[in-house]
Amino acid sequence: MLDRWILSDLNKLIKTARESYGGFDVAHFCAEAHQFIEALSTWYVRRSRRRFYGQDWPAEKRAAYATLYKVLTTFNRIVAPVVPFMSETIYQHLVADQIDGSAASVHHLPFPEADEDLIDEPLSAHVAATLRIMSLGRSARKESKLKVRQPLAELVVVPKDQEERQAVELFEDHFLEELNVKKVSLRENADDLITVSVEPNMKAIGAKFGRDTAAAREAVCKLDGKEGRSDAELERIRDQVAEAAIEHEKHYGTGVSPGLLWWAKQRLKPPVVRWEQQLASLTRQAVAYQEGMVDYRDDIPNPEQSVLGYGPDIPLLPALVAPVPEVMFLVDRSYSMSERELTEVAQEVPGILRTLSTPLNFGSFDTEMQAIKKVSTVKEALKLFKGGGGTDFRPIFAALKKMKSNRPSVLIIGTDGCGPAPAEPPKGVSVIWLLVGRSAEKPSIGNSETPIRWGKFIYTNPELRAVHVSAAA
Repeated sequence: MLDRWILSDLNKLIKTARESYGGFDVAHFCAEAHQFIEALSTWYVRRSRRRFYGQDWPAEKRAAYATLYKVLTTFNRIVAPVVPFMSETIYQHLVADQIDGSAASVHHLPFPEADEDLIDEPLSAHVAATLRIMSLGRSARKESKLKVRQPLAELVVVPKDQEERQAVELFEDHFLEELNVKKVSLRENADDLITVSVEPNMKAIGAKFGRDTAAAREAVCKLDGKEGRSDAELERIRDQVAEAAIEHEKHYGTGVSPGLLWWAKQRLKPPVVRWEQQLASLTRQAVAYQEGMVDYRDDIPNPEQSVLGYGPDIPLLPALVAPVPEVMFLVDRSYSMSERELTEVAQEVPGILRTLSTPLNFGSFDTEMQAIKKVSTVKEALKLFKGGGGTDFRPIFAALKKMKSNRPSVLIIGTDGCGPAPAEPPKGVSVIWLLVGRSAEKPSIGNSETPIRWGKFIYTNPELRAVHVSAAA
């Protein structure tokens, strides 16, 4: 099962690498690669260590070595574009020096293709849930100052969803061994694991009740934390307590009991990232990437050539030119766009992008016009075209190629996505699709129904965003 899981995650990483490289989002791939190598070293190798031992070569041992070799050599190939020298050294030791007739360099090999048959989404999800719960278990031991070598009677898990429940049932033996417990049990909720008590704030009570302070104190001590409150208010209070516990732990690193901290982490759902935050983050990443795309210009003298005795009038040495990224926000004005939703989105964008301190332009496009016009404000962009016909993005990217000056290096397209687009991304341009409306979808390649796989996608509709994020995970 471990072999199936690591090969599944490896092929998922290959797909992520292709999408990230194609969309000029190397940072996203590097984050995913870091998580993969952490899981490989701290879980796969750790849980398979007994399979590597022994003098003989049974089938189980051969399978473990073959899987690990496959994973290491393939992972080395997909990270080669970002760590070229380290990957080359690893390749020479693992492949070139071991296999006759192999390629001279890792950079001579084709980029790996993902094998869909090896991707097991349920298994990958179960292992990811197992690792999360295991990490919480280790944290609880650390907070309680109970080392792993000290056995405990029971591990109680309150799963937040069916996925975590199945993970506990599937990998129960791993929990018993890794956390050194004698039993693993599941609970539906944590209410019976937490004791709520109410203590009076004597300073506040004394100031308010005066001579009746004693009676007020007695009444407060009799409360169980639930009297006189609605279920909704109790839920809000529980959330506040959970947030306070996590915030205190983050700042001080101690003072919160392991049980309370574990309950707080289980209760609070991951924060929902608003589309405005996504847009600002992705735009900053794209600008940072474009700022690193330096180039050489043969027609511009290099200032350092003066040490050779040549003046600035002779372009002897090429100059190194770092571009200043320019961001353009394009508004889709075809008839299928909702005027109200698009206007609301467009009015939010300028304030977000102006925090980037980079040139910013607005434009609008229409299929029939097949043109891009640069304007200075979103209000002008919305007035440019009144729309006509369906959306077709291909003429827009064709017009981009013809722009000789002030060509944007980061392009944000506000659209419902319902239209054909080129199969390949534009060279040298980072594209962010801001998909608006209740039925927004990715543009398709040409006139087919195959969605494009390049660029970054942001859904302003929270329901669609949740669906697509879940599907991607």
